[in-house]
Amino acid sequence: MELSITRTATGQTKTATIDAADLVDNGLVTLRCGPFDSCAGEAFRMSLRSPAGPDACIAVFLTPGGDLEARLVYGEFVLDGTRIALPHEWLVQTVDLRTLDADANGGLTYSLTQWWVDRFGVFLEGSLEVPSVATRVRLLSADAVGDLSIETGRRAGECHFSGYLACRPGEVLTLLADTPDGTLSRRVALPYEPLVPPPSPGLFPKFIGLVNQEKHSVLGVESRKSNLYSVSNRAHFLPHVRFVGFDILAGDSADVVGDAHHLTRYFPERSFGAAYSLTVLEHLLMPWRFAAELNRVLAPGALVYHATHQSWPPHAEPNDFYRFSDEALRLLFGPEAGFEIIDLHMEHRVWLYPEERTSRPYLLAPVFPGFGNVQVLSRTVREIHSPQVGWDVDVARLGERSRAYPRVPTE
Repeated sequence: MELSITRTATGQTKTATIDAADLVDNGLVTLRCGPFDSCAGEAFRMSLRSPAGPDACIAVFLTPGGDLEARLVYGEFVLDGTRIALPHEWLVQTVDLRTLDADANGGLTYSLTQWWVDRFGVFLEGSLEVPSVATRVRLLSADAVGDLSIETGRRAGECHFSGYLACRPGEVLTLLADTPDGTLSRRVALPYEPLVPPPSPGLFPKFIGLVNQEKHSVLGVESRKSNLYSVSNRAHFLPHVRFVGFDILAGDSADVVGDAHHLTRYFPERSFGAAYSLTVLEHLLMPWRFAAELNRVLAPGALVYHATHQSWPPHAEPNDFYRFSDEALRLLFGPEAGFEIIDLHMEHRVWLYPEERTSRPYLLAPVFPGFGNVQVLSRTVREIHSPQVGWDVDVARLGERSRAYPRVPTE
């Protein structure tokens, strides 16, 4: 198979090759190619050609070294210690490309392109080859067996299979293929994929460090101890930084009680050098109004940090309204709202396992991760003189709903 890395700006391409027979137990393989000159900060496109088919590829490593060795780490290249963004559509998948002992199994070989297991069962998708033709394919696990959907492939004896089997996790899995010459079987060995968390940019510690270095005041939105695991961040700021805790309900570390949709009712305009919130935005009925109000109480050049959820179960009902992507925060706390983005990041991957296990979109949901945390670090660059936002509601009604949090900690 051949790996190609192309410099997007110039089209310059480097290639490396490897024999599929060298892959053992879905092992991780380093592919080396010649170095690029002055590549820091540039975008690179990666492609992989494999005899296993257009949907099959391997997990590629990169480690900074003498020659260009690149490691694909969940959608990012790291070249000589510099992080380079890689678009999501260029991500590679992992596939089991091990050489199989066909003779011991009547000629049945297989490869996996997608798979997942949870406490309720297993999902497999891949291809298999038999000497003649497979008329039926089943998946066996202990006392559970079920049919997999099949589609004829391009080569003789090849078919693609996919499906879900409800079974106890940890049992031996076996593929059964019915052919005109009888039923062939092969034990399925699921690839091992170690969980390696991508590096975090540490935006909140960076925010705290910048505030302690540059500012004399900071507003902490929803600062009270709202559950058993809440901790105050007041102690993270140096004594010269005036910390003001703000929350919709009274509690420890809440210096001012009020509605974040109307910050200018409680604080003078341009009165803070920094502000932050931690998992607050999803609980605000109109976060765009909060962003505009926050801009008004911040001084020019003020620092802003917000963290919220991109994927997370409902919590603190009934006041759990939204989930945010990094692009949503780019708009809420970007140029359109009077801010300049310093950094933006989604992290803490989570995988969604659906209850609906018959349709392909749901069955593929656990393959692609969401993110438990999305965060933005911004700086004010333009004043918003009034919260010019739509969908306004009666102030009293909004305040009543904003205070509708459960009194018993739920998170």
